[in-house]
Amino acid sequence: GAFYWGTEALELTPRESALLAALMERPGRAVTKSRLTGLAFGADTPSQPDAVEVVVHRLRKKLVHTGVQITTLRGLGYLIQELREP
Repeated sequence: GAFYWGTEALELTPRESALLAALMERPGRAVTKSRLTGLAFGADTPSQPDAVEVVVHRLRKKLVHTGVQITTLRGLGYLIQELREP
């Protein structure tokens, strides 16, 4: 499915969409790197061990102006959360 920020559609690849959907199912809670890898790549095991990090990196850039961010939790995985106003 498509993701929107307001009325603007986010231009996401299928892997980025799968990753974002998984993170949005559990806002503020960690999703393991192995789960995200499985969802983003399915049966195709990525050739690079940090392939999911590349997808997360691209996704972070596309979310810059949305008020949400993806946070890395070392040893746990990733979570999505709203940015707090200072």
